[in-house]
Amino acid sequence: MKPSVDVSIEEVRDYWGTYPADFLTTLKPGTPAFFETVRHERYQAHEPFLKEYVRFEDSKGLHVLEVGCGLGSDAYTFSSSGAHYTGIDLAPLNVSMTKKHLEYAGLPGTVLEMNAEQMTFADASFDLVYSHGVIHHSPDTEAIVAEIWRVLKPGGKALIMVYHQHSFRYYIDIMVLRRLGILVLALPGGTAIVEAFTKGRSEAVSEYKQRFLEEGFKILKSDSFLSINTDLAHNPLSKVFTRRSAKDLFQKFEGISFRTAYMDWRRFPVLRSLKTLDRFLGRLIGWFLFIQVRKPI
Repeated sequence: MKPSVDVSIEEVRDYWGTYPADFLTTLKPGTPAFFETVRHERYQAHEPFLKEYVRFEDSKGLHVLEVGCGLGSDAYTFSSSGAHYTGIDLAPLNVSMTKKHLEYAGLPGTVLEMNAEQMTFADASFDLVYSHGVIHHSPDTEAIVAEIWRVLKPGGKALIMVYHQHSFRYYIDIMVLRRLGILVLALPGGTAIVEAFTKGRSEAVSEYKQRFLEEGFKILKSDSFLSINTDLAHNPLSKVFTRRSAKDLFQKFEGISFRTAYMDWRRFPVLRSLKTLDRFLGRLIGWFLFIQVRKPI
């Protein structure tokens, strides 16, 4: 789904440079303990399926490009698995963090500040292009996919995660519960009610309340409402994809396959604790849509 909102690449860069993904710890940023905690939160607490889905160990000896390196957790895992790792990111903060992450671990890798819509790599440079939760935030996702095609070697593979439209998170959480939450915020005492439901995340609630005061009920318009509810209230742009729209996006590639995961039960801790159910539902209506494709030889 391609939103009609007009967002610049600079707005996207500034947002993710201010609010990096996976910044889930209060430890001092950029320290070894910080990076260790970030990896634990990513692979153990929030995405225990990720190593199974990505199979980092299979990247040994491959030239791997990560589009959107974030804080460098996957850079660490690719490099420690023996990949020849290159990572790019729009945001200077993420580039510096990933460099530190690899440096503290004593791992090799190249990390560059770069717009994935206009990569500077030579044609056919990489065996694997990997991107986790990045290309759906781009104003021109199609340009990134064209660049992935260009920089992949013939026979090379891409593994890309995008947000999944046919998911619990999209249809129930965002389009129903969060819209109801905005309406509740308009009521006397509504802020306290929403804070109770969101487990006391008062800062996040105040951000949405401010957006509501600024925009009124126009905030419920689907394009902008999607963007501010996939990450934080300042997020300028998010898109969601179905399997069909993903096939259209990657139509030049072959061998396309899909897997879904991640239910995001943060407001439903009892359900989150039921790991077998969580995994089963994640494979049916998960928020993360993993797309694997191959460039023809």
